[in-house]
Amino acid sequence: LGMRNIAHMSAQRLLGAVDLSGFKHLLDLGGGPGTYAIACLNAHPQIRATLFDHANVVDIAREQVEAAGVSDRVTFVVGDALKDDLGDGYDVILMSNLIHAFDENENRRVVGKCFDALASGGRLIIKDFLVENDRSGPPFALLFALHMFVHTQGGDTYTFAQVEEWTSAAGFSEGRALPLTPHTHVWLADKP
Repeated sequence: LGMRNIAHMSAQRLLGAVDLSGFKHLLDLGGGPGTYAIACLNAHPQIRATLFDHANVVDIAREQVEAAGVSDRVTFVVGDALKDDLGDGYDVILMSNLIHAFDENENRRVVGKCFDALASGGRLIIKDFLVENDRSGPPFALLFALHMFVHTQGGDTYTFAQVEEWTSAAGFSEGRALPLTPHTHVWLADKP
């Protein structure tokens, strides 16, 4: 419950920082229990969402989406972002707290798959613990990198320059970072 409350507050901050009014089809990649998708749908009645995650997570998301009363606007896809096709035709893709679970090569691959899945003019939104290029801060994000080093096979927190390299290599226009909290940022990259 505590993590859901934190995610709800973070989703509200995201919606305050990023204008989604022109978008119609959101892919919530690694969407977890659906907190971000539900918040987007509640704020933007024109959006429909596809929530993509592992089977056990999608089961929880279905319950949350049903309870929120937005199930008529959500499609669920069971899959692994590293292995499975993401679909196509989305005009906005959200990757929230996902890149820190992957190593650099995996992130390059997933960002490339996002580029392929987006329609022309679409936007990729990466929300995560991004760190300064010299890795001097933010402090919590640096501590989180240590946590990922200990508890994953290659996860880390990444610099703005690393994320820019992945997105530009995939074909996105120059990205930009927006601070959400003292330790999290949103990275926006548009597909030409």
